[in-house]
Amino acid sequence: GVSDTYTSRNCFYPLNEINQFLTAEEAERMEEIDMDGGCAASRELVTWVIIDVQQCLLDNEIDQFMASELRELALEFRRSVGHLSNMGDQPLSFFYIHFLTLLTTFYLPLFAVAIGYSAGTDDSHWVVDTITGSIVLLQSVFVIGLRILGLNLSEPFGGDVEDLSVLHYINFTWKQSNRILESVRPARLNGGTEQKIRATRTKLGDPWDRPGYKMDMNRKGIARTESDVVDENISMTC
Repeated sequence: GVSDTYTSRNCFYPLNEINQFLTAEEAERMEEIDMDGGCAASRELVTWVIIDVQQCLLDNEIDQFMASELRELALEFRRSVGHLSNMGDQPLSFFYIHFLTLLTTFYLPLFAVAIGYSAGTDDSHWVVDTITGSIVLLQSVFVIGLRILGLNLSEPFGGDVEDLSVLHYINFTWKQSNRILESVRPARLNGGTEQKIRATRTKLGDPWDRPGYKMDMNRKGIARTESDVVDENISMTC
């Protein structure tokens, strides 16, 4: 409902046939409340999610902490969709469009006439005519381009090249969510298997470095430092 480019007929229902987002009963309910009419469909969907979370909690499939997290995520999704709908209904500022319209209607013709009049009528000034004509062309492209850019920015979910690809985000999110849900946890390791892995793995080094000792790569054995001698003298004194 945020753009005429992505409607329920040309976007959601074809994807629903491929990915099975909704059952036939759920799709019929969405058809009743009009998915293209605003945020009613998203609020209905969030309500279903909260009901399912509560039912899973009652069936002891999730704990209280997980239920609270899922409810918070559902409400955050509702806020995000509402924010998108509000931004889609908010037009560009009147001053911006009004100013560019005045520039296109009055400034560009007057600027072209003024430049042409200042260039003169002498045929020998063809260099001046070429330069002034290029300036008028650049001014026209600049002003008209700003107006077209403003119109494109007012619809970020349209069909232009610079707009956000809604279909890409839907397919990517659906694919990654299914990967998470279809993940398979391996069998839990017992103590003997863990000890065997520990014994056969490649040792990268000691868990910690012993203070006061360093390995001399040019000699075999351990070289003592001055701090070792001091610590030894202290221990002998004690």
